[in-house]
Amino acid sequence: MRLMDSEIYSEQSHTRNERAVLVIAHDFPPYGMQSVLRPLKFVRHLHGFQWRTVVLAATSPPAAFTDEHLADELSGYPVQVYRTSSAIEHVRTVQGKNDPVMYLAGSTGRRLQSMVSQTFHQPERNKEWMKEALAIAREIIRVEKVEIILATAPPFSSLLLAQRLSHEFDIPFVIDYRDAWLEGSERFCPTPLHRSANARLETELLKLAEKIIVVSRHTKELLLRNYGFLEHNDVRIIPHGYDDQDFAPYADTRPTRDVCTITSTVNFTGRQTPQFFLKALKKFLTATPDAQGRVEVRFAGLLTKRSVKLIKKLRLEDTVRYFGALPHTEKIRHIVESHATWLVHRDNYSLPEELYDYIGARKPIIAAVPSGTLATTVQDTMAGMITRPGNVNDMAQALGTLYSQWRSGALPAPKEQVAEHFNYNALTADLSRELGLATKLV
Repeated sequence: MRLMDSEIYSEQSHTRNERAVLVIAHDFPPYGMQSVLRPLKFVRHLHGFQWRTVVLAATSPPAAFTDEHLADELSGYPVQVYRTSSAIEHVRTVQGKNDPVMYLAGSTGRRLQSMVSQTFHQPERNKEWMKEALAIAREIIRVEKVEIILATAPPFSSLLLAQRLSHEFDIPFVIDYRDAWLEGSERFCPTPLHRSANARLETELLKLAEKIIVVSRHTKELLLRNYGFLEHNDVRIIPHGYDDQDFAPYADTRPTRDVCTITSTVNFTGRQTPQFFLKALKKFLTATPDAQGRVEVRFAGLLTKRSVKLIKKLRLEDTVRYFGALPHTEKIRHIVESHATWLVHRDNYSLPEELYDYIGARKPIIAAVPSGTLATTVQDTMAGMITRPGNVNDMAQALGTLYSQWRSGALPAPKEQVAEHFNYNALTADLSRELGLATKLV
């Protein structure tokens, strides 16, 4: 692929003061899953901090869920996006299925396929992506006068690509962990040799990176503990966030007064499951006859076939509304139309972007999460209730508390100071500062 074939969102000229950063983001709009939000928002907001961004991404496979609204966010910005013609295996597996969205949501088959793939390919099966991406990136750096590289992962091949380009062109690179590598939710090391091979790759990467960015204190402490050569200032925490502009179209939207509406926008595509929440919902409704017909739960994201069947089995069809895969702007609408939100997550290695949209909407949160970064974040909002993951009684009690607050008109709202901390404009200011420091070090 030649650079003249790239996808250019704007022909605006850049100012003399702008510095060029190459952002390597395998997942990028119009690919429509949550993994694209962080790189997209950073790319768009970096323009306001005198950075000229050039993006290298993979082309979304034909059967993948796409979100054209997200792609349109860069309209009018001087951002160029270059794409390879291939995507890594865990995305391509949805092709050829009659129901690709539902297939993608199936956790067991996808997990098994990923485990088999990682047995023979470390850190993941990525030969097609790496080979083509490397050729395009070399030409981008020469033509665009790139001064620094920012690579986000997973997939972790993006980080290895940045490392190689940095060595070839003698320019600094910064890495952004959206998930932990060795302890990440999708990592599978069948033998100690596999784990050792991954650790060697990560060790070399961390030693050469100019700066390491992570989304949580949990991941930072993990890296500092596993790699003794790292110092505290080598790793910078920049969490996920929300974008004020996502909420602007719904400034006048309010929840209905007649029904207490609770929404989840999580895509249940992995090992996360809503089954315990659904059972808790049934338990709460059985114990609270007054709530029958006065509570609505919305799933504005993917569910597996098993979860859809459970809704029917528990006879919750009159309470639960399932909307399937939705564009991000529609997810935001459902959040704004709700009185409260619900979240489930099993670890603190990868943080769910949905949480920060909940905070941005200033909504109460019921969070079934382990102790650590996620629980602390929810508690700091002063508008959240923490339940133990998998504990039906805890969740049923939280639903009862929320329902009582709604009836009495006493629903809490996140503290404004906490909410503003997660605004992507503020987070990008932190990122811009780190990129600027990294470029001055060489």
